[in-house]
Amino acid sequence: MQVTFTARHMEVSDSLRQHTLEKMDKLQKYMDLIVDADVTMSVEKYRHKIEVKIKGQSGHVTGTEVSNDMYQSIDRVFDKLEKQLRRRKDRRINLHRSKSRDEFQDINPAIARDIEPEGVDASTIVWEEVIDEIVESEILDTKPMSAEEALLQFKLLESDFYVFKDAHSDNAINVIYRRHDGKIGLIRTT
Repeated sequence: MQVTFTARHMEVSDSLRQHTLEKMDKLQKYMDLIVDADVTMSVEKYRHKIEVKIKGQSGHVTGTEVSNDMYQSIDRVFDKLEKQLRRRKDRRINLHRSKSRDEFQDINPAIARDIEPEGVDASTIVWEEVIDEIVESEILDTKPMSAEEALLQFKLLESDFYVFKDAHSDNAINVIYRRHDGKIGLIRTT
């Protein structure tokens, strides 16, 4: 990053230069890469004016501030620039998120509206989209048992979940799992 300092009717002291560079470093998290920055400081009677132009790969921002103290002007102008960059970054993130939602709706608008088109099984289409995200699969040998027995097995295995067939209801598949609050939950199927 190249920073150019220009002074009008004053000299830029090392402390002013250092204070400005510290403030500029904080802006790096909002802008991908700051390529060039022009800082112009001027004094007219009691007015201490600073103008900062920052050029980056994703565009540029400009801020101007006037006060009766140069340090105060520097702080205020960098607050303005940070606000601009934060707003720009939020817009970019929201735009990216809305594009990904639009892409999903373009794949199958019927799924996005929870309407199943005629002759098409919506669950199959969703499965085709999600199948790329499966990291590992496992085949479980489920045995018929009561919920109490399954709870004992679950505690012995110290797993996040346990799948079993319910012996009392025509071998329906059930799942015992550990909830986020630390309690144990049971999912029953019919």
